[in-house]
This record gives sequence, structure tokens and C-alpha cells, in this order.
Amino acid sequence: MLNTLPYFLAYFGSAILMAVIFLTAYVAITPHKEFALIREGNTAAATQLVGTLIGWTIPMVVVISFSHHITDMV
Repeated sequence: MLNTLPYFLAYFGSAILMAVIFLTAYVAITPHKEFALIREGNTAAATQLVGTLIGWTIPMVVVISFSHHITDMV
């Protein structure tokens, strides 16, 4: 079990990094200021941003599950 821990951490770290890059690019591209709207209490903006992230992570999970190496995933 400990033999696979480095691979898990590499995949997990890469997935987190790509999620941060995706959210940064998404927030920069969209005309709405999602984080400002969320700070103001706009639940629709929060729901939309979470839905977008879920919509991105579901294909990412499939890619991770079928990749043989971390370079395949990236």
C-alpha cells in the first residue's frame, strides 16, 4: 500500500493544480466577477461556480482512472 502512495500524491497534486489553473482561467475569462458576487452573498454565483468546477472534475476523474502514467493524465 505504501508503494502506491507517491503515485497517489502525484496524481492528486496534479489534479489540484489543474483545478486551480482551470478556476483561475475561468474566472479571468468570464465577464462576471464570481468571487466578488459570492462575497456579497449571491448564492446563484456560488452555485454556478461550484457547478462549473464539478462539470470539470467529472471528466478529470475519468481521465485519471484510465491513464497509465501521470503524463497521460496531464
